[in-house]
Amino acid sequence: MQRKDIALIRARVHAIHPDHKKVETDAGDVSYDKLVVATGAAMRPSEIPGLQEHALTLWTPEDML
Repeated sequence: MQRKDIALIRARVHAIHPDHKKVETDAGDVSYDKLVVATGAAMRPSEIPGLQEHALTLWTPEDML
């Protein structure tokens, strides 16, 4: 990513200002050309009946092994 001049910043976002291409984070304000916001995911297989019992999942390190 460094060769492509891409920065990965892990921080809590407080505000995104697309008109000014700026993000306010716990790590300070960040200006950007392109912005990708990855919010993560929380898996809740119990919300889909039968999924937990019948699906092959890769949601935890134990499942991956």
